[in-house]
Amino acid sequence: MHTDVAQRLSCILILLLFAPLLVGGQETPRLSPKEFLDQYLVALREGNTQKAAQLVRDQRDNADLAATLLLGEGVHAYQRAAYNTALRVSLTALELYQQLGDRQGEGRTLNDIGGVYRGTGEYAQALRYHQEALAIRRAMAIRPERRRSSKI
Repeated sequence: MHTDVAQRLSCILILLLFAPLLVGGQETPRLSPKEFLDQYLVALREGNTQKAAQLVRDQRDNADLAATLLLGEGVHAYQRAAYNTALRVSLTALELYQQLGDRQGEGRTLNDIGGVYRGTGEYAQALRYHQEALAIRRAMAIRPERRRSSKI
């Protein structure tokens, strides 16, 4: 299980390193995934949600990659019982998925956030997030799997 997460994180990190080479030659200037994530987090920290949303619109591929990376980082933090870190990065991933309109990513992240709250013993919060995740799954007509798809 830990190897699977580590392999996915390694693949994502390789993509982060080489993505600028893959998007070169486009007419509009593109940020590297790291530059995107840095600028996005600064915009959020400054409370500039319009700038953050504009970055997501202009850099959709990087936003999706960043959300996936953050989700993996959240899972890894959860597995180390670093619940505050897991919650912080998972909430950022959730915001990215919501801005992208990625309902499946949003549902997966909500489920993981529920797992973090379950790990901290905050069961009412855990239930709230799990119910939101379930509502998305039902709306998308995705049958809940018997075995958890997330690692949290």
